[in-house]
Amino acid sequence: LEDLWTKLGKAYYNNQQLAAAEKTYQKAFERIPSFQQALALAEILAETGKVSERVQTYSAASMEALLEQD
Repeated sequence: LEDLWTKLGKAYYNNQQLAAAEKTYQKAFERIPSFQQALALAEILAETGKVSERVQTYSAASMEALLEQD
């Protein structure tokens, strides 16, 4: 399921549909929190100039990475 969310987000991103990509990655991260989903979302937020949300998402990605190691 995570792979499908990722593919959909990438498809939106590749078609310059950044708002749709952001929503897709946000939903994916909420449903299946993972380091990769958080990083993908953070990259979209960076491109759309949402600095505060980007920092929060990078922080969440760091937490997920630590949790995934255990």
